Amino acid sequence: MDKTITWSEPAKEDFRDVVFYLMRDSDVLAENWLEELDHALLLLGKFPEMGKMNPEKEVRFIREIFVGKYRIVYSDLNDVITVLMIRHQSRPLGKIE
Repeated sequence: MDKTITWSEPAKEDFRDVVFYLMRDSDVLAENWLEELDHALLLLGKFPEMGKMNPEKEVRFIREIFVGKYRIVYSDLNDVITVLMIRHQSRPLGKIE
């Protein structure tokens, strides 16, 4: 059974920022990233441990996957996956909320 995927408020803001940033360069680039994200989240719902443990946080239930040049950081607790943040791979994570 697929796990439910939810988004934290900071992750929703990150998502909007990434999409607007990509759209400044190219609508096609943004659409391609959105399709890749959608596919990655579909797989994540089926295989929540597919992401690697986050080396900066070293907590077993916080993991990350990469979509393009962006890190999708999520938690996997109690049959719910929560997207915590989206960061460009060149940026440090900072505080996870």
